Amino acid sequence: MYPDINIEDRKHLPATGYLYLIMLLLPAVQTKAQDVKLVKATAQNAYGGIAGSRSCRYLFVLQGKDIPRLQPDTLWIGDHATDLSKKNNLPQKGFRGRTPTLTVTETVHMRNSHQQPVSTDGKQDSESTLPTPPKYKGVALIVYQLNGKRHILIIPKVTEWLPAMPYP
Repeated sequence: MYPDINIEDRKHLPATGYLYLIMLLLPAVQTKAQDVKLVKATAQNAYGGIAGSRSCRYLFVLQGKDIPRLQPDTLWIGDHATDLSKKNNLPQKGFRGRTPTLTVTETVHMRNSHQQPVSTDGKQDSESTLPTPPKYKGVALIVYQLNGKRHILIIPKVTEWLPAMPYP
């Protein structure tokens, strides 16, 4: 049947066939897992103003074919949580070429040592219920809903640090 292949090599042909099948199907599985990905993460420190206030402005750009159906939920930067579904400056959807994008911006204000924590609901800090930050390794964590399921995207690092700027 195979004149130049000896009988010992024919035993391994079915295993080779399985290997080729796995190699063909693996990219399809990886593509499905990477429908939403991070393409840009910038940060810019700001300082000055009243009593040497400090803040950091983050900008994250996500890209993928599922962006139009994606519902942003929460952005975590350290222990700072932002409810993206109720935020006045909702994440902006757009396009990069033909691929849909989602841009999320958030400014985190850092307290100075002389400032007292202030609750936005009028209660004392001990009475207010603060969400417990999730454990993750990276700069930020974005929680979103897609097709009725909750997904997370960890932003491992800032891709570009912009020059620090003073408050106006």
